Amino acid sequence: MKTGIIDETEDWLPIGGLEPGFDENKPPRTEELAGKELTFLFETDRAMVRYDFRDANTLAWEALEGPEKGATGEETYEAIRVAPDIYFIDYLRKSRPGQSVNMALDLGAGRATLVVGTLVEEEKGIYRVRQEFLHTAVNPSSPNDKVIPHERSMDLVGKRVKYTYSSTHAYEHVYLNDHRYTWHCLSGPEKGLADTEHCDCFKIAPDVYLFTWWERVVPCEAVVMINLEEMRSIGKLFGLDTDSNEIINFTMGSYAELLNVTTY
Repeated sequence: MKTGIIDETEDWLPIGGLEPGFDENKPPRTEELAGKELTFLFETDRAMVRYDFRDANTLAWEALEGPEKGATGEETYEAIRVAPDIYFIDYLRKSRPGQSVNMALDLGAGRATLVVGTLVEEEKGIYRVRQEFLHTAVNPSSPNDKVIPHERSMDLVGKRVKYTYSSTHAYEHVYLNDHRYTWHCLSGPEKGLADTEHCDCFKIAPDVYLFTWWERVVPCEAVVMINLEEMRSIGKLFGLDTDSNEIINFTMGSYAELLNVTTY
């Protein structure tokens, strides 16, 4: 019996099928953080963690206060400059397979928002990425300093923006409300596919936003920083490739074009 409902999910690519060429328009990694030591004071549990950016690829961290006091680790990271004194940082935690960390770091304002994505099996064989948002003060003068979080923003609502990631990959985003947006592939392996996903948006600075979403069909998340003044986006995709059963994490970048704005 035909229901008249088309199941397009059978056409969805695994996350690994999107990667080739997706980074063509990505800005180069920056070395501006190399040699810096930064201390982060977390809003939730008043934990303090020191990050030592040893070079452009390696960082070491140590928990100075909080539930994990005394814990240490070393990670391989990538940092990309988004705007003056504002950076996008990406790494996978070596000690916790299946966990991704991203940071919107604003050195000028002394604030950062971290997005911790964890791959979880919700049902047998059914995975998704859960996101946690952590707000911090950077280089506080004391453990008693107040942490001022980046505020959630609805500045993108009503905008329709085209993002060109490469000569092959182009998508448009339609920002519907504070927790829903629609993506539509204009060119590339997913051409013609579209969906509406759960999203979150934080204002990092004037015209600079941290925008994240997780997908309901493909077990993955995206974390991007959008600079509407320079009309660029920088971010990454992280999730489980359901064909290879491997964890995939890759960074990307795009040129942005404002197509229209709807005023409600």
